[in-house]
Amino acid sequence: MEITLADRDGYLDGQLVFRLGIGNGDSFDTLDSKEEERVLNRIENRGPFNTLDLAFQLHYAIDDGRRHRVHEDHYVLRLVFQPGRVEVLVHHLKGVRRVEPDELVRLIVEELNVELTRNRYGEIELEAVDIT
Repeated sequence: MEITLADRDGYLDGQLVFRLGIGNGDSFDTLDSKEEERVLNRIENRGPFNTLDLAFQLHYAIDDGRRHRVHEDHYVLRLVFQPGRVEVLVHHLKGVRRVEPDELVRLIVEELNVELTRNRYGEIELEAVDIT
């Protein structure tokens, strides 16, 4: 995803890269193809999750040929599944909050809808966002 980053002279084009971890009880495992298979097998064998914890690391980068130290953000999301809906609880652990928690949720919903549409499923709707 492309973003705009401010510096002393103005604005620079940058990129946002996500790293995603999935809760395993004690910590978070990087979500890769092996972990995806483990989670899908768990759902098939034991049924759907009641809650699911995710760790998001948002890495910001500028590609202008110079070395930049651009901060990152760390979020933990808890998905609480209920019939016909899911509640998303977001906690910002550290970083500059270049992407706010509500923006992160909107990005996730947007990308999820792209995948759902691609696979011919109905889209999901963001009902409400409450920031405290």
